[in-house]
Amino acid sequence: MRQLTDINRTLIRSYEQMTRPNRKQAKSIETVRIGATIGVPEVLESMGMDSAEMLAEVGLGLELFDDPNNRIAFAARGHMLEHCAKRTGCSHFGLLVG
Repeated sequence: MRQLTDINRTLIRSYEQMTRPNRKQAKSIETVRIGATIGVPEVLESMGMDSAEMLAEVGLGLELFDDPNNRIAFAARGHMLEHCAKRTGCSHFGLLVG
């Protein structure tokens, strides 16, 4: 009888672990300060690009760059830099930003 109880406990524990929310999925969206990339609009303009238009293509507005303490999703920042590099044809775009 004791073996059945132990087996039941093990099965219940396994079921609970399987149905528990994944910790990675439960995490909130990671954000970073825009400060390190605050020069993006200026670099875009220096390359003859319309920075407002380019940023709008990835769902961002110029006002995000008004304060270095504004926050952006880590993934969105990466997407923005990748988009700018592709559209400008400058593979080292991120290095120019700072």
